[in-house]
Parts: sequence; structure tokens; C-alpha cells
Amino acid sequence: MYVVVNFFAKYNKYLVHEKMMAHGMLPPNEAEKPRKNGLVTFAGFFVFGSAPLLSFVVLIPAFMPAYLYQQPPQARG
Repeated sequence: MYVVVNFFAKYNKYLVHEKMMAHGMLPPNEAEKPRKNGLVTFAGFFVFGSAPLLSFVVLIPAFMPAYLYQQPPQARG
């Protein structure tokens, strides 16, 4: 704790920056790109969210009986 206090006493601009960030008083970071962040979040959700569904797509055909895949007989008439 003593080291942190000495650091902030020596470098006052870091203390001011930290306090303003803690209170939400800093302007938004211009380097952040909300569209890119949203796209990355969506891609992660899509990939990892579809993993459980893919198990059904892969495993159901392996365990379903073959007669369920056959076409029903056509009505004669």
C-alpha cells in the first residue's frame, strides 16, 4: 500500500486520471470501435452458442432408425 501511495504522490497525473476514471468523468476512449466490439461479441455468441445445437445435428442422424428417412408410400388411386 505504501508503494502505491508513493507512486501516486510522485506522479500526480496518474492519480487524477485514476480518480476521474473511477467516477466516470473521463470522455469515452476514441480508440474503441463499438461496431467492431459488437461484431466480435456476436461472432463469439454465434460460435459458442451453436456448439450445443451442432451436437444434435451430428448425433441425431447417427442414432435415428433408417426407416424414418424413407419416403412415405404414395397413395394409389
